[in-house]
Amino acid sequence: MDGKFDLLLPEDERIYAYTRTDEHTKMLVCTNFTDEEVSCPLLDEWKAGEVWIRNYEDGREGNILRPYEAVIIGAAGNVVKAG
Repeated sequence: MDGKFDLLLPEDERIYAYTRTDEHTKMLVCTNFTDEEVSCPLLDEWKAGEVWIRNYEDGREGNILRPYEAVIIGAAGNVVKAG
């Protein structure tokens, strides 16, 4: 996906998270780089989005990332106005 990259939670040493946004789509990528569960408040903010991919088979609710979990959540629509 082309578009704008925004790093989120830059001070968090456990979670690597960012958004990619173009004219029609915005996606959130969250990854937990630890062997422990961590709370990720961004998952609450993106509750209405569609999970596009994750590396755990079961999709739990809530804002917890499990050990080494990665998830991509997308939102389609006219996210950013061109021009």
